[in-house]
Amino acid sequence: MLGVKVAASTVWKILQDAGVDPAPDRSSSTSADFLRSQADA
Repeated sequence: MLGVKVAASTVWKILQDAGVDPAPDRSSSTSADFLRSQADA
């Protein structure tokens, strides 16, 4: 970590300018569900 603080809106702008779309909603699964699915793989 460089210790440089930036606003969330700045990060959003940089990602938007780079063409990075927001991640899809993942509210349907919890962290525990994710870990279980990884263990099953």
